Amino acid sequence: MEADNDFRNGNVSNTFDNKKNSKTADKQFIKLLENPKTILLQLKKMQGHPDIWEIRITKEYRTTLQIENDLYRIRKIGTHDILKNP
Repeated sequence: MEADNDFRNGNVSNTFDNKKNSKTADKQFIKLLENPKTILLQLKKMQGHPDIWEIRITKEYRTTLQIENDLYRIRKIGTHDILKNP
């Protein structure tokens, strides 16, 4: 799978407020590339948005993304509030 933005370099999580969350996000993105079906990500389609998916970063944080063939396009990273408008 190919990744968009700085994701290829493991550096898209600069939006987090601390380094611990940023490193956790980077690890989750690597897991996404290695095995998107791993239960640790909780990858699932979002209801009402047929082309948008979400994954778990931490208990508090989520990422929304689009999957186009072999490309993951990261949309948003943040608290559960991002799920209201992915």
